[in-house]
Amino acid sequence: MSSSSSSLTDLLQKLYGTIANLKYNHENELGKLTKRISELEDENKRLHALHEQHPHSIFDIDYIPADSSVADHLRKDLAKAQEQINALQATLNEKCSEYEDMKSKYNLQLFMNKNNIGEQNSSSDSSKTKDLEMKFKQVKEQIDQFDQCHYESEEQIRLLKQILFNNESQQSKTSSQSFSVKQADLSQQTNYVESLLNKQQEKILNKLEELLNQNPELSQSIMTKPRKGRKKRL
Repeated sequence: MSSSSSSLTDLLQKLYGTIANLKYNHENELGKLTKRISELEDENKRLHALHEQHPHSIFDIDYIPADSSVADHLRKDLAKAQEQINALQATLNEKCSEYEDMKSKYNLQLFMNKNNIGEQNSSSDSSKTKDLEMKFKQVKEQIDQFDQCHYESEEQIRLLKQILFNNESQQSKTSSQSFSVKQADLSQQTNYVESLLNKQQEKILNKLEELLNQNPELSQSIMTKPRKGRKKRL
């Protein structure tokens, strides 16, 4: 029975070490995700500030809003982060299965210890049992900490998705505003040019009438010629 307890202790220690390494790697990945999200938030703020500092002119028909490279980059980061979360989830599921298996073996060993008739090594077995219970508790705490890290990672993913959505909404809004401004600018310029042409045409007609009044012979010659209908400018 002592040999069985020793094997179980070694197995628990191995599992404890594996979970500790997994937690360390997970915290590193979580730190990288947090840093990347902070960088994306700073980039989003920079884009907003740039848009506010450099509003386009109402006559700037060639104005082009920011391209979609930032949104594409965010999508790639989101996909990569989701892959990391899936890998961590798979590892967690595997470790949880190992934990449940170890728990079953431990309970079986504990049951056998409690029902053992021999009392020669009762004090030693009791001490080993307490030691195993303590290690079992430590392993369970590690699993709970890992679950908490996984929850925090999911929260980081949610924040990343929200940033992506806000960025896309802002770009869509900017593009729509730019299109409306371009239409208004084009209409305004068209009306302005049309007004100039009408004024020039009116001046030409007035000048022609003045010349005809000053030259009756020329006026008589023109009056005898067939007139062509003058098109009205729209």
